[in-house]
Amino acid sequence: MAVFICIGIWNVSEGKHENYKSMFTNYVNKSTDFNSLSLAFVSALFSFDGWGETVVLNEKLHDINRNLRLGIMTGIPFVTVCFLLFNLAFMSTLTHAEIGRSVTVATAFIKMSIGPKFAVIVPIFVAFSCSGNLNSVLMFGSRSTLSAAREGHLPLPFSYIHQQRYTPIPALMLLCAFSILWVLCLGSQVINLLVYYSVAIWVTYGAALFAVIVLRVRQPDLERPYKVWLIYPIITSIVSCYIIVALFVKRPVECTVCICVLLSAVPVHYLVVYYIPDSVKRHQMRVYMWLLDRLPLAQCVFEAQSNKPVAVVEESQC
Repeated sequence: MAVFICIGIWNVSEGKHENYKSMFTNYVNKSTDFNSLSLAFVSALFSFDGWGETVVLNEKLHDINRNLRLGIMTGIPFVTVCFLLFNLAFMSTLTHAEIGRSVTVATAFIKMSIGPKFAVIVPIFVAFSCSGNLNSVLMFGSRSTLSAAREGHLPLPFSYIHQQRYTPIPALMLLCAFSILWVLCLGSQVINLLVYYSVAIWVTYGAALFAVIVLRVRQPDLERPYKVWLIYPIITSIVSCYIIVALFVKRPVECTVCICVLLSAVPVHYLVVYYIPDSVKRHQMRVYMWLLDRLPLAQCVFEAQSNKPVAVVEESQC
């Protein structure tokens, strides 16, 4: 992004700033399609989704009351400034019409700024960006799966970690399998995958933030290492409802499929985790212990003071 921003600054220094005068012209005296606006919301908010990943990883933070607040208060403004400068760099060279026609705006920007021969750097930069995002997704996705299994919402083996490296290998394998299945079954068009992801994540965000409001009212004296002003979860809950409803109006098929996939977790949880006969549970525990005995895995618990994972097996299970 720094390379593109520097090119944009160079273009502006050369006098290429006429596109900025008509930056918002296309939106004057035109009615707003609130359903289409939802797609713009999810596309933009996807770029800022790191705040959710930060919260999932708070179990690994030292001094959570300070560092979680500091990470969010510095990270989100930094990303906002980067994306603002990034778009201003594009508009130093490309008009509204050219941006609208471009399949990849960054490629068109490089071609018009420094020449077609240098357009090959764009997919290389995108690959680096995707690898960085993939690293964060693997971090927070596997840790949330591990936490769910540790709390009894998933089968126990998904809470196992490597004995030496403390990595949640079973959770990573589950995440990988579902990702491949999701892409193969539902198609790999970017906009469809973005809609599926956005519906799932904003249903989750909306429910979690609404739970913050409910708990604040019902249990006001509960100990909270990190406490936000109540206005923020209220606003975000309203935004979540708007995004979900507007996406349903704009993309009803994709949203229905995503909601059905989410609701399928209820019968699966009851059949696989919650409602299991005692005879099946005994065989189930034998399988779990066989995995612990044959593989370099252990159950995951956390030290109360340091928040570091410790690989242990309870004596009663040995």
